[in-house]
Amino acid sequence: MPDKVKNSKIARSFGKSSNSYDSSARLQRYSGQQILSFLPEEEQLTVVDLGSGTGFFSHIMVQKFDAVFAVDLSEDMLEFARQHRDERIRWFHADMHHLPFDDHSVDVVYSNLAVQWSSNFAALLEEVHRVLKPGGRFIFTTLLDGTLNELKQAWSVVDCDKHVNDFKSLEHIESDINNSCFSVNSLVQHPLRLDYHSVKHLACELKGLGANHVADKSRKGLSGRHAWLNMVNAYEAICVDNSSIVATYQLCLAHLTKPLTSKA
Repeated sequence: MPDKVKNSKIARSFGKSSNSYDSSARLQRYSGQQILSFLPEEEQLTVVDLGSGTGFFSHIMVQKFDAVFAVDLSEDMLEFARQHRDERIRWFHADMHHLPFDDHSVDVVYSNLAVQWSSNFAALLEEVHRVLKPGGRFIFTTLLDGTLNELKQAWSVVDCDKHVNDFKSLEHIESDINNSCFSVNSLVQHPLRLDYHSVKHLACELKGLGANHVADKSRKGLSGRHAWLNMVNAYEAICVDNSSIVATYQLCLAHLTKPLTSKA
């Protein structure tokens, strides 16, 4: 699938969830909080929130930093954010691989659970490196292989179609970073287990986040009720715990620096 078409589908998926996103965003809140400590102490900085969504963390950062630029692929998300967040934030509708900023113009690029939607992580690293000043930081979270493994396992009992997105391994992420011009301050895998009342609760939360778009899914439309019920039964057999189910997310927490002597 061409990247432009794929990106458009992802943007629509997240755009549809703009009004429900914040109420469904336990995972996003948690992961974004984990990397706030990586932000510099200095206040007179320009910070880009890459994949800003509803602007929750843009709003937090603009209380401290001089300039916060929020970038998102979804126009609906940006419109929601404009209406609900601090008016000092500047909003940009752009693809993460083609940022609307000059070379060496940004102090920090912060990105919470957006990098996993990149069709070319190595190219994304190059683009972020381009806009950062020497000594600038790229601080991000992303999802890793093993995320929603329980859901993937449950669907595998039902059919061979793809119902859950695949994510890169930490080793793959690390390899791309090592081949880039960044230096690594911190790069860790952080497992997180969240409880849900039911499989339906999990599915509704994923839909509310706009994360129900599955790349390269062979069958179109919703799975039939019979298949859904079989999946639910399989899921409950895997991981019911005290009348709830769990879903595991494998988070990557990354803190990179553009070297002062970088030539690019």
